[in-house]
Amino acid sequence: MNIIKVSCLLFSVCICNHLSAGVFDDVKLWWHIDYDANSDGIVQVDELRDQTDWGTLATPGENGHHALNLATPDTINWTNNVPITSGGLPYGDMAIEFQPVTNMYVSSYTTNVVEVISTNEFSEVITNQVDVVTTNYTKECWPETIKVQNTAVKSNCTILCRFRWDGPAMDEWNEPGWIVNNALSYSNWLGWMFGVRRSGSSYYLGMYIGQEAQYYYNVPLIRGTWYEAGAILRDNGSEDTVTFYLWPEDYWEVESSQNELSGLTWHTYNSTHITNYISSTDIIVGGESQYTSLGSGQNATKSFRGALNYLAMWDRDLSHNEMLEAFGYHTSLVTIGLNDDSYNELIIESEASSVYDVGDPWHTMPRAVSSTYPCTIRANLTDLQAQQNYVLHIDTLSTDDSLAAEIVLIVNSTTNETISAMPGQQLFWDIPIEQLASGINTFTIRYVGGEATWLSWDWIEIFGSWQVGLDDGTQADFVQESKYSPDYFLSDPVWKNCRRAVTSGHNVQLNFTLSQEMLTRHIFTYSTEIISQGNSTGYPTPPHPISLTINGNTITNDMEVSNNTKVTFPGITEYLTSGNNTISWSITSAGGMWSQFDYHKVEMALPPGPPVGTVIIIH
Repeated sequence: MNIIKVSCLLFSVCICNHLSAGVFDDVKLWWHIDYDANSDGIVQVDELRDQTDWGTLATPGENGHHALNLATPDTINWTNNVPITSGGLPYGDMAIEFQPVTNMYVSSYTTNVVEVISTNEFSEVITNQVDVVTTNYTKECWPETIKVQNTAVKSNCTILCRFRWDGPAMDEWNEPGWIVNNALSYSNWLGWMFGVRRSGSSYYLGMYIGQEAQYYYNVPLIRGTWYEAGAILRDNGSEDTVTFYLWPEDYWEVESSQNELSGLTWHTYNSTHITNYISSTDIIVGGESQYTSLGSGQNATKSFRGALNYLAMWDRDLSHNEMLEAFGYHTSLVTIGLNDDSYNELIIESEASSVYDVGDPWHTMPRAVSSTYPCTIRANLTDLQAQQNYVLHIDTLSTDDSLAAEIVLIVNSTTNETISAMPGQQLFWDIPIEQLASGINTFTIRYVGGEATWLSWDWIEIFGSWQVGLDDGTQADFVQESKYSPDYFLSDPVWKNCRRAVTSGHNVQLNFTLSQEMLTRHIFTYSTEIISQGNSTGYPTPPHPISLTINGNTITNDMEVSNNTKVTFPGITEYLTSGNNTISWSITSAGGMWSQFDYHKVEMALPPGPPVGTVIIIH
C-alpha cells in the first residue's frame, strides 16, 4: 500500500458568520403542526401553535403566533404518513388537510325572441317567435382557512413549508390554491400570497406580489404529490427579486415526463413590487379570504385543497446558504430547541414524556432535569451510525438562584463524567464508538446533586462523524447522476438521492450543518474513494481531472488518481462554517468522461484530533 502526502491548496478561509444552533433561531412563525391534543382527528384552534412559544398541554404560550380562529370549525382533519422529501424533521408525521366545501348550481331563464327565417320573392321578411334558454353557472366555495394575528411580514422576508397539493378547489374553474395570504391588498399593490397557480394547462408554485403574478416554471406540480417549497423576497429598490425553491417527492425510481430531475431546485425572478408596507398584520392560511359560509365570489374559490405539514416565516431574507440549511434541517443526530435564550419551544418537565424518541414532536421534550425528572433521549442507530464518534452538547439556560447543578450523562450502560453546570454554559460529553450499539441507544441526562435543584437548557444536540454509502467497492448505494439534483443533504436517509458520479454536466454536492460550538471544539476530516472512471468513444481515457471545493474554497484542483483509490483530506476544518456546509466535486471535462464514488465520509475527531494540512492518498 502506497501512502502519498500532498499539500492542500489554501486559496481562502471561510469566516463563520452564523453563530447559532440553526437558521430557525430567529424565525417569526414556526408551526410544527403535530399536536392532535385529544386524538380525535379533527383540528381545534388551540392545536395549531407556534413552536417558538409552545406553551403547556392545555394552553398555548402567550407570545407565540398561534392560530386565532378557524373559518370552518371542526371540518379540518388531521392526517399522517407524510413523506419527508428532505429527510428533515418529520413534525410528528402529521399534517392538516384542507378540503374546502364547494357547490355549483345552474340557473336558467327563458326569453322569447324574434328569429328571421327567410325572405320571399317580394323581399318580405318571414319571421318566427322562439324561446331561448339562458343558463348561468354559479360557483360557491367555503374555504377552510385559518387566521393568525400580528404575523404578516414585509419587505425582505422568507416563507417555507411542506405541502401536498390535491388540485384546485373546484376543477370546473381552475383557480389558484393559496397556502398563505400575507396581508395582500391588491388595489394598493401591498403584501403577497404564496401557493399554487395555473398557467396554460399546468399548475406551478407561484405568488401574487401586489398585482404582480410570479410563477416557478421549472417544475409543474402534480396532484397528490408532496412538496417542500419556499420563497425569498428581497426589496432592492427598483431591482427587487423573488427566489423560488421547490423539492418534490422523490421520483428517481420512476421516469416522469413532468419532472425527470428530482431533488431541490431554485430560480430567481425579477420583481418591482416588494414593499416595506402592508395593509394588515394578519395572515390567512389556506386561502385568499375567510368566509363564514358558502361564498359565491371569485376569491372564495381561490382556496387551497391539500395538506400542510409545517409552516415557517421569517421577517428577513435568508441567504441561499441559510435556505439550504433550512431545507436540510437538521443534519445532526439530534437537535432539539432553538438558540434563543429560551426554553419556550419545549415543555415543562412534569408534562413531558419520560423518554424522548428522536423525531418526536418537541412538545414531548422536557425543558429541564431535576432529581424527580431525568431526561432520556432514545435513538435508533444503523450499523454504520453506531460505528461513529459523537458528542452530546447542552447549552445551559438557568438553575435555581444561579447555583451549580451536578449533571451526568449515561449512554446505554456507560456512566460518563459528572459536570458541575452553571447557567449560560456549554457542556460537552464525548461519546466514543465503544459506548454505542446498533439499534436502540439511550442518552440519559441526570441531575445527581449540587446546590441547585434543577437545570434547564436552551437547546441540545448530538453530533458526530457521518458516512454516506458503504465502503464496499461499488456505487450501488447511489443514483444515476441525471436522475437527481446535485445537492444531497445529510438529513436524508435515502442514499439513492445522492449522485453516484461526477461528469462534465453533473456535480456532486453534499450538504451538512455544523453548530459554531462543534466547529470550534473539533477537527474534521473528509474522505472518499474513486472506484471507477470511464469515457465515451473519442474522449480522453482515465484518470480524469477532478476538483474538490468546500464552501467555495478550492481544496484540490484537477486531481488525477487511478481507480480504487481512497483519498483523505485531514485539513478541512478551516474551510467549514457554522450553518450549512457544501462539499462539492466536479470534473474538468468537455464531456464524455465520468468518475464514480464508493462513499463519502466526514470524521469528527474527539480531542485532540489528527494532524492537519495534508492530503493523504492511499492506493
